[in-house]
Amino acid sequence: MLDRALSAAPSNRLAPAAVHVLAVLAAAYLAGVKHDVLEDISTSPFRATYVPVTGGAPSSRPAAQTFWAATSTGTDEQQVLTWATQPGDWSVVMMNADGSEQVDAAISVGATVPILHSIAVGLLIGGGVLFLIGLGLVIAAVVSYGRQPKMRPQPRITVSQPGA
Repeated sequence: MLDRALSAAPSNRLAPAAVHVLAVLAAAYLAGVKHDVLEDISTSPFRATYVPVTGGAPSSRPAAQTFWAATSTGTDEQQVLTWATQPGDWSVVMMNADGSEQVDAAISVGATVPILHSIAVGLLIGGGVLFLIGLGLVIAAVVSYGRQPKMRPQPRITVSQPGA
């Protein structure tokens, strides 16, 4: 899910869209269009590496295309694009609604992973069980230590004989 797309220039309308990279129509639409491809993201320090692709303006407005899996267009400061993904390789295309250059946007991405809740609950229960086992072992050790008979250590006397 493309969580937010914020336009730095309020007059520009952003049109974020999800497109399956195997779609021939999308590839044909973007062929010959000047754009940048996000090649790599480093997290420490944060750095995005883009590869420029030369070309010109798109032949028609992005919103007029019907091959996008999901789209969101508007003049608001915040546009949310949500779609149910399918298996495969996907790309997110961020364009101005009129196809003009200079897209200036701040985006954030989020995902819903239903299994994470089950994993978290399982880890929490497992951690609780291990804690209770450890607590039981500590209590058993303390109780058994207190029940042991108190013995005084016997002095050890060593006698050595001269000349031996």
